[in-house]
Order: sequence, then structure tokens, then C-alpha cells
Amino acid sequence: MPRDPLIALRPWAAPEVTSWGRLPMSAVDRRPGAVPLDGDWRLRLLPAPDAPADDTWSTARLPGAWTLQDTDDLPRYTNVRMPFAEFPPPAPAANPPGVHERAVDIPADWTGRRSVLHVGAAESVLLVQVDGRPVGISKDSHLAAEFDLSGGAAKRGWADPDSASDIAYPMYAPIEACVAHAMGNRNGTLADHWAAIESTPGLQGGFIWEFWDHGILQRVSDGRPAGRAGAGLYDNGVAAPGYRWAYGGDFGETLHDGAFIADGVVFPDRTPKPVLYEHRELAAPVRIACFRHEGIVLSNHQHFRGLDWLAGRWELSLADGRTLTAPAELPDLRPGQTAAVPLPFAVPHDGGEAWLTLRVTAAEDLPWAPRGTRVCTPQVRLRAAPAPADEPPAAHRGIEVDGEGLLVHPLLTAGPTLSLWRAPTDNDELGGIARRRRGWGLDSLVRKVVSVRRDDDRVTVLAEYAGAVGVVRHRQEFTPVAGGVRVAETAELPAEFDDVTRVGSVFETVSGPDLLEWFGQGPWESYPDRSAGAPVGHHTVREDELFTPYLRPRESGGRHGVRRFTLSAPDAGGLTVELDEPRQVSVTLPQPSAGGTPLRAEDPTVATHHDELVPRPGCVVHLDAAHRGLGTASCGPDTSPSCLVAPGVHRWTWTLRAL
Repeated sequence: MPRDPLIALRPWAAPEVTSWGRLPMSAVDRRPGAVPLDGDWRLRLLPAPDAPADDTWSTARLPGAWTLQDTDDLPRYTNVRMPFAEFPPPAPAANPPGVHERAVDIPADWTGRRSVLHVGAAESVLLVQVDGRPVGISKDSHLAAEFDLSGGAAKRGWADPDSASDIAYPMYAPIEACVAHAMGNRNGTLADHWAAIESTPGLQGGFIWEFWDHGILQRVSDGRPAGRAGAGLYDNGVAAPGYRWAYGGDFGETLHDGAFIADGVVFPDRTPKPVLYEHRELAAPVRIACFRHEGIVLSNHQHFRGLDWLAGRWELSLADGRTLTAPAELPDLRPGQTAAVPLPFAVPHDGGEAWLTLRVTAAEDLPWAPRGTRVCTPQVRLRAAPAPADEPPAAHRGIEVDGEGLLVHPLLTAGPTLSLWRAPTDNDELGGIARRRRGWGLDSLVRKVVSVRRDDDRVTVLAEYAGAVGVVRHRQEFTPVAGGVRVAETAELPAEFDDVTRVGSVFETVSGPDLLEWFGQGPWESYPDRSAGAPVGHHTVREDELFTPYLRPRESGGRHGVRRFTLSAPDAGGLTVELDEPRQVSVTLPQPSAGGTPLRAEDPTVATHHDELVPRPGCVVHLDAAHRGLGTASCGPDTSPSCLVAPGVHRWTWTLRAL
């Protein structure tokens, strides 16, 4: 079979790669080894296969920046797919393609005609500019073009006619890309795609597939659609008791796509999903940065208007719990301009980690938003967290463990154990990754205590977690500290576990806590590869806001970059957890309004709708040393390599205290 050629790549950032038959539009390949095209070329327009032949030839020169590059020297990427018009593959030429460089001069009789150049090698294509604009050829076009390699031009040095070659070319016309699929808990790496969009010349934006979930409100009692009578029987994406959002197969049909229609950035009632907040921040019209000499620099990233329609407010969040706020005077910036701006307050020297946020809102009523609507929240870190100080052990405060080596604590109903499993996302299921992990036995690990050793007040527990193909060695060291216990953990994953979803601790609390407060990213759900839209700060979320009710129950409610958090009850009781560094944290609370939140990772694995979930008392808490990204593998690329969880040794430390 012929190779699937790379047509035109942008080599310096996140290049695009397309399959054979698709013509991507990108920028010039300027890497060493790329051969510039030069010289005069004879060109002729080729008709479609069912059109009469046209033997008219014209002469033109190729642009100086166009180059020829062998595909074996180019990296193969799959993180962006471009929706460009298809074109027929060129036929092999008797002579090899030419490789030289000069300015372009398209003949006058080409004006306004959509044409593409076919280079002599069978796997090479080149886009022609007409009237200074790049143009392509679609499936229904009647025009194409080829080089005439006979005559003087053929006497120059050519590439090997048997090798597959590609032409990279400059692109100036605006184009758009399809960059993400929004089914369930996904849209991982959207920030990476957006960075590629903003750094690609001529690429003006992209599409997320698609806007809203096509769920139908259904009565649970008889399985019938609620129809217009169901108006108001939902709120914040959650259906009222006795109802649910139905998807493929819920009405008895045998041919359907399951929940694949639930692929929007908003729920069926148009409530935004967390990914929509991320997209808002990625496409923010106002950005801020912090530089050593200039200080805080504000930039207008709009293309056509100033900042007069916006209002701002500064917010400084300190790790010690303080928050400073003040109005922000936005400078008069034209599109693309930047300016250094003063802060209305001095940054305290104490307080630990410090984050500056600019909360930008609409300054006036707009057709699409009333005055005061949040537009974006650009943020920059002003001061990193200091190194954690060593906390001396508390004197004469023993650690209690049970016969299985599990921590006994008055606020816990289940002591911390190792967790390598999360409820599969739609990506995990449809992409086949979840099936592979089940084959390893990650959803049913068997724990065996190896040893329990006491050293004064310190307790060290060694355990093994056996899967179907490997064994994880887990070490916990419990040390009493003022007001609580410090837990230092190590997990050694075998080479067989080369793509797990998480490595961390899971424990369950007593009933009562219904409020989560934390310092980290939020307030909405975030994950390692979908966290750009969650600013760092102090956040408070009640139980009915913590869970993200995706139509089909799956992994939900994670928070990325958490430094510490508190779980409190109405009687002011509860617990607080301090982490050694920003970690992924998931806390699930009982939510009767949602039919009961899944409190354990295995609960949503088998449930098909939220009304099937059984409420549990207390909370289930996951503290992850590493958590896998979401990606978009069920309909696109998986997460980036940096967001995978590799085998080997993982370490994390946390401290549990009572309020």
C-alpha cells in the first residue's frame, strides 16, 4: 500500500498532519535540509477526469519561500486535524520535480481561478497563489495544474523521482480547524490546540464539536419523553427526581450511537460545562503577564476593537487566606497593543504563594450579555510557594492502625489506601483504554499487608496490590504532628502498568461534611490537560455544585492544582488536608438532587444514568500524586505525553487535621 504522506507541516511548534487526499494550509518549512524551489516553470490547467482536456500551457515562477522536503525527515503529529477540501492524488510524472527558488508571478489568465500545482513526484502537491491569495482545489473543482518538466528547467538538479516528497508553503488566507470533541468529561489538551491556532499564520480559529448535548428529558416511570410539560424540571444540567436526560437506546431503539450525541460544551438545558469556561479563558480578549523590569503588562488580543467596552477588577490571592481587591483602570489599547499597568495595592511580603487575577466584565449592556457579565479572568503568579518547612513530630501522640495496617481516625470510616482506578471517561471507554486497564486488573486490585513496623510514635506499613499482570508495592509512613497526622506514601508501579489513570490515596469520611473549601484551581472542575480556565484562588463549593452531571455517569468533579482543602459540616466540625505540592483532588459528597453522587470510583462504572446511583453517607476523597489527562481519544487525539502516568516510583505527602 502507498504511504500516507505528510503534505505540509509547520515544524517549529505543533504542526498539522493530514491524511492522503487532504490539503492542509500552514506556513513555510524553513528547517535545514528543505530544498528551495527556484526557476521558471511551465504550468497547465488540468481538467477533472470527466472534463475535456486543455492543452494550454503558461509560464510562472515559484515563490522564494516554497521548499521541497522528504517525508522521512518530517515528524508525524496527530494532535490537530484540519478540515480542508479534498483533492485527487496527482499522477506520477515522467520526470522528477524541480527544486529551486524565486518570486512568484502567476499568469494573468489564472486570475480568480481555483488551481493547485501537482509536482512531478506522485506524493507531492503545491498550492498556487492567484491574485496574491493561496487557493486550493475541491472534489467538485474542474481545474488542477501540473509542471512541465521538459526543456531547460529539467536540466537542473532534481530530487529522486521514486521518493515521496512534500511541499511546504506560506499561507495568508484565513482558515479554520476542527480541534476538539466535547463528549462527556473530555476536551483535554484544548489549551495546546489553541496555542497552535494562535501561533499559526492565517489560522483564525477552530471548531469544538459541538455546542450542546442532544439529551431528551424522559420520565423514568414510563420511559416517555416529558415534552413541553417538562419545562422547568431541570436545573444546572440536572433533571428533577423522576426524570432523566435520555440518549441513544433509552427509547427501545436498537440502532443508535449511545451517548455519542451528548457531545456539547453545554448540557441539554444550556448550562455551561467546565470546558466552556476553559474556552472562555483561552480566547480571552485581555491577557496579563509579569516581567522583571516592566512589571504587570496588559495586552489587547482583539483584532478589531479597543477595551472601552470592558471593565476590570484586580484580585490578589495569598496562600495564607487573604484576598486583596481593587478596581482596575484598563488602558486605552488598540487591537494588538500592550501596556505596563500599575497595581493599586502593594503586594505583601508575607502570605506565601501569591496570584494576581484580573476579573474582566462587560462595562455595558450588550446584545449577547448584560452589564457585569464575566468575560475572562486572566491570571499571573507573582510569587511561588516557599519550600515547606519540616514539622516536628508531636510528642506522645500515637498512631493507631487496625489489623490490616489501615489508619484508624475518628473522622474517617475507611483509612487511606492506594488507588489506581478512576471511573472511565467516554474517551477511556470508546478509545479502548478502559478495557485494557481492566485486563490489568486495576479495577479489582487485591491488597496484602506485608509488614507493620512501629518506631516510637511513627508507624510504617508496607503492602502489595496485586493485579492480573503485575504487583504494586505501596509504603505508608504515619507520623503524628500538631493536631493531626502526616502521611508519606510511595507507590512503585511495575512496567506492565504503563498507562494508569491515577496514582494516589483514597479514604472515606464520616457523614456530615457538605462544604468544600480549597486553595488551588477552580471553582469548576479541572484536570491536568484541562485546567487553563480554572484560576488559582480561594474557592468554596457546596455539594450541589461540586459534581459535574455528565449525561452518562463517568469520572467527574476533579480539581487540579489543589494546595490544601477543608471539608466542613454545619456544626463547624470537619477536617483539613494540606498537600506537599499542588495535586489533583476529587471529593464526592451526597447529592440527593442528583439522585446520589457517585462516592466511589466503581459506582459510575456500571451506571448508565444518574437515577441509578445510590447515595452513600460521608465523602470519598481522592488525593492523587499523578492523574492522567482526559484527551479526546474517542474522536480525535489522546492526551499529551506529559499528562500520561508512567510506571515507576511515585511519592506524595499529605497532612490530615481535625477542624
